[in-house]
Amino acid sequence: KAGLDTVRFFDKNSTQCYVASNREFAVVAFRGSEVWKRKGKTDIRVVAADFMTNADFWLTDWPRGGKVHRGFKNALDEVWEELFAYLTDLERDGRKIWMTGHSLGAALATLAADRYGEVQGVYTFGSPRVGNLRFKESYSNRAYRLVNGSDIVTKLPPSSFYMHVG
Repeated sequence: KAGLDTVRFFDKNSTQCYVASNREFAVVAFRGSEVWKRKGKTDIRVVAADFMTNADFWLTDWPRGGKVHRGFKNALDEVWEELFAYLTDLERDGRKIWMTGHSLGAALATLAADRYGEVQGVYTFGSPRVGNLRFKESYSNRAYRLVNGSDIVTKLPPSSFYMHVG
């Protein structure tokens, strides 16, 4: 009904995202952390993979400037090669790229937008902090961060090392 007639799903160990597109634009949406039961039974391996991604909060170098959360970077790396090729084809055909995600997915959308570079905007919902001050200063995409004031995820990792963008 939204006119997004093409959908492609990317599914790796700890990272899933889909790209929904029409002739004008594409929306890349990253999945947040899975800690609750889906329809059916919970796959403890998926929950554990997300926990390990979130808990791996050591700062690591980011090629476009600054340092970022190592777990988030590694999770994005899982899908990046395939996703990048697909987005490049969509953009070559004239589609504008948008990125979004919730929680862990918001962190991945933030990194993916910075890595890809040519996006129209990034909308995040309940995003944790992703990188250090230098990363924030070098981040050039339009980012819109939506936050529930009592959401603990948006206050992590500690602000002494990490900053929000947008």
